Formats: sequence, C-alpha cells, structure tokens
Amino acid sequence: EKVEELGPPFLSDKYAVTCVAFMPDNKTLVSGGGDGTVRVWDVSRATPKELSPFNEIACYAMSVAFSPDGKTIAAGSLDGSVRLWNVTADEPKERPSIQTGSFVRALMFSPDGKTLAYGGALDGTTNVCLADVSNEQTAVLVRIGHHSDHILSLAFSSDGKSLAYSAGADLGVRILDVAGSETKIRQVLKQSSVVSSLAF
Repeated sequence: EKVEELGPPFLSDKYAVTCVAFMPDNKTLVSGGGDGTVRVWDVSRATPKELSPFNEIACYAMSVAFSPDGKTIAAGSLDGSVRLWNVTADEPKERPSIQTGSFVRALMFSPDGKTLAYGGALDGTTNVCLADVSNEQTAVLVRIGHHSDHILSLAFSSDGKSLAYSAGADLGVRILDVAGSETKIRQVLKQSSVVSSLAF
C-alpha cells in the first residue's frame, strides 16, 4: 500500500519542531518547538489552521501530550517545567505548573486522564514521576528511580495499570505496577542498546 503526504509541511517554526501529539478526535494536533512555543492546529482541513495562541514557555519544548478527553495539554521543557493548560474555552487557560529542577524529556496522561507521568533528568537525578492532575491543584504523588541516564520514553498500558519507561544508558525497559496503593517495578526487560521509544 502506498503512503502519501496529505499536503506540504505546515509546522514552519523558526526553530525545530521537537514534539507533536494528536488530540483524541484526530482533528487537532499540538506541537512544541525549540523556540519555546506550544501551538495547536486544526488539521481536519486541507490547509491546517493554527488555533488559540499559547503563552511561550520560554524554553525548548521537549514533550507534549493531550489528555484522553482532549481538555488538557501538558508540555515538558528544557527548563525543567511541566506546564498544563485547560483548552475547553476559546482561550487556553494555564494551570499551576510543576517545577522539576531539570529537563523533562517524556510525558503521558493515564487513560483516565487523572494522572500524568513524566520523566527526564529530574532534581539532579533521573526519575519518573506520577502527578495527580485530576483538579487544578496538581500534586506529585510518587517518584521512581535514580537511574544511570535520563528517561527517554514512557507509556501507559490501555487499562492504566502499568507504566513502561526507558532510561538511556540503563539499556532496558522497566514496567511498573501503578494500579495499587504501592507503585513497584514488575518487570525489567534488558536490551543490548539504548531504548529511545516504546508503546503498549
């Protein structure tokens, strides 16, 4: 089967586009750039249109994600912040951010949208963190790690009970049980090279 581009490139930031994610409706795309911007696009039309403007995050955007209900956008950046916006109104409304102390390379919402997992090189160490984002007062629930390299990728299982993540030079994938009262490592899958991306 032949795969064709739907049209010419449209993410024409002055700096590199570093991360993208689709909204669950498959009609909306969020992008993050090296110029410190987060942009939302209507891609349901032949010529994509940029929607409501966002505040610049003032630093290189490294990861973006939509919540499963499409109401919240999260962005992780090189300055160590995790920024959150409610996007149900005409203008995006920024929520209280999370400050980690170092860059945030990967993030993902749980399937129910109540938890945000994020990781990178946090607070001078390397951690995966889980935060409660079910209301406006975001709260960090748990930190996992102290790994030998920064977190490159993470993914929730479709039932939200497991979280997999990779940490560069650790040369492997760890799978966590996150459904119970205690978060713990269930499996470690060793690899012979760096695991840069993963998905359930």
